[in-house]
Amino acid sequence: MVVDLHKPIGEGYTICPYDGSGCGFFVAAQDGKVVNIEGDPDHPVNRGAACAKGASMRQLSADNEGRLQKPRYRKAGGAEALSDVVNQGVWRQRICPICGGKPDFAFLDKERGGRWLLCSRCDMEWLFQRLQCPYCGTQGQKALSYFTNDQGLYRLYTCEECRSHIKAIDLRKTQAEALLPLERILTADLDRQAVGAGYKAG
Repeated sequence: MVVDLHKPIGEGYTICPYDGSGCGFFVAAQDGKVVNIEGDPDHPVNRGAACAKGASMRQLSADNEGRLQKPRYRKAGGAEALSDVVNQGVWRQRICPICGGKPDFAFLDKERGGRWLLCSRCDMEWLFQRLQCPYCGTQGQKALSYFTNDQGLYRLYTCEECRSHIKAIDLRKTQAEALLPLERILTADLDRQAVGAGYKAG
């Protein structure tokens, strides 16, 4: 049995905008609103089929009440809302207490010089031992060391056990407030030097 997909109400034709395949679709509209989208069975690419994205193309229509009308923006540092539930006096793990991500940056706080790790995924900050590798967990003093620049502002912590490194900034040496996510980019040269010395990012 052949079903005629051509609708008597305001039928149009379109090409799927999602990728370069160029799948063809019939678009049926009534009273100026899209009421149905179906694949074109005569189209040489999709032959009437529709992937999940193509089948949801109706969501792009201007009459869709759920369609976003302007870009959405999520402020950085979303983990701050959950930071109060983390007991910083107890949590000393090598992974983020919020999302389980690994750290990719560190800082020494202004008050006591305690080392805090920064999550690579959600930017959550948590206190961590200074004499321990945040990646393999070794505490052997012979395996752990750090290098610093002339001003002592930046540090490059290295571990000989796992040959990993992590960058850090000493906030006791800063004059202005440091934007930690930005410091990741500003210290890219430290990554280059570490890789050149045979260390890898954790």
